[in-house]
Amino acid sequence: MKTLIHKIFYKDGILKYIVAFCMTVVLAFGMLIMAAFLPQTPIQMNVQESLDLYAHDILNNYIFETTASSKLDVGTDLVILRSSMCTNRRYLGSVLTNPIYFYDGLDQWEGVPETIARLSYDIPSDSVFFYSRYWMGFRVLMRLALEFFNYGQIKRYLAFVFFTLFTAAICSVSKNTNSRLAFWFALSIVLVRPYVMATSMQFTCCFLIAFVAMLLVPWLSRNEQWEGLFFMECGMMTMYFDFYTVPMVTVGFPLLYLCILKRDRAVDVTIKKILKNFGIWFAGYGFMWIAKLVLTSALTSDNALQAGLDSLFKRVGIEKTRGLEQYYSVKAAFDAVGEAVFAETTGMVVWLLGLGILLVVVSYKLLKGHASVKNLRGSVPYLLLAAVPFLWFVITKQPVAIHGYFQYRNIALSYWAMGVFLYFLFEKKEQACIN
Repeated sequence: MKTLIHKIFYKDGILKYIVAFCMTVVLAFGMLIMAAFLPQTPIQMNVQESLDLYAHDILNNYIFETTASSKLDVGTDLVILRSSMCTNRRYLGSVLTNPIYFYDGLDQWEGVPETIARLSYDIPSDSVFFYSRYWMGFRVLMRLALEFFNYGQIKRYLAFVFFTLFTAAICSVSKNTNSRLAFWFALSIVLVRPYVMATSMQFTCCFLIAFVAMLLVPWLSRNEQWEGLFFMECGMMTMYFDFYTVPMVTVGFPLLYLCILKRDRAVDVTIKKILKNFGIWFAGYGFMWIAKLVLTSALTSDNALQAGLDSLFKRVGIEKTRGLEQYYSVKAAFDAVGEAVFAETTGMVVWLLGLGILLVVVSYKLLKGHASVKNLRGSVPYLLLAAVPFLWFVITKQPVAIHGYFQYRNIALSYWAMGVFLYFLFEKKEQACIN
């Protein structure tokens, strides 16, 4: 058995990816089934304890100020809550069909707390919508958390976990590189308002995956044979847990960190290798999604494959949703991103002032000859990583234009990548050349 495992996973070939992919899909499906068998009564009781807080969040879904950058996605957080509560062994198909139940007369925004209350008391619903195009793997952790905590307590401890992992990632970067690169990383998160993200189940997901992945990167840099599998699993986990928010950070942050560590070991950071890891991540992300749609279509009466593909075509603009034509625009997407980044006119002035100061410093260093052509060539891969979020905004312009207030946070990768680029551009030690 040990010899077989060694042959599969330690040799470079597609077989190890296929085996790891299948094992992950089985594990992911099994975890949802196990979560459905958790005791339902404590979950319902903890949901009932927080009914006033649901109503409060619906009426007050901003943090500190009423700008796009400070807006919470309370609606999705409550979908996460109600879908987790309604995934149980009484209807085991719910682990795949992801039912969202409704009551007549309560389909308005203000009716959500009452809907959740009725569901928690097992009052039969009037209609159901199958949200089957997502794995909704968050239900595994959410149901487990609801066994012990109510909604308010979950938000409290989620913030603790978020900032703890963020701090651990900063310490890891500082320990394995230096304090300047750790500072740029910390700043990249600060600039996308972590105080807004911290208590949101919707907003924190991809960043939590990214932080955990970053903690594993030092080990990965010493075990290159696992690099491809690592990024495939990152893609699969992103598809499994995320409700489509900021997926680029789950590949971009650990990949950028890995590039830095490789550079410190005098290993060439090649654009070809970066593109390969991105491709493997996308393969894991995409095939994990297809696996979910196929499983649901094969094991339930819901045609998730058709629903998922229809949604994809509408998201990328192959087909346009009637009434939403104005959102299929790159300009609309970047307007939404700009509104979230700057918050308002004053925020834009402050942001541009900070950029101006940075450009003055960079210009001064260039005039003093602190950069070299070899440093510039060696830093090109970091510019490529900085451009990734903007390319993502172009490809996914419709959802970005609609949900720019949280999807803009992909730009955190650009902030850190630009910081890394500038650091290495002016570093005295010359960069290894790229291929």
